[in-house]
Amino acid sequence: AFVKSLVFATNYTVIDVDYPLAPEHPFPSAVNASFAAFSYVQEHYKDFSSIGQKLVVMGHSSGGNLAVYNAVA
Repeated sequence: AFVKSLVFATNYTVIDVDYPLAPEHPFPSAVNASFAAFSYVQEHYKDFSSIGQKLVVMGHSSGGNLAVYNAVA
């Protein structure tokens, strides 16, 4: 619901990463998946019409921790 409201409230491209969850996927599966998604977007930002030169990374709860990891990695 949050991502959907963000899409409708802004003129931004929103990429929602569905990372693997524990216990089925132990650490560092979620970290690796989020980093792979972030790297893909950085490398292919021209494929997304509205990204331009700016990129915001955010998340809630464990997604917030993954966002911080990607921001400082």
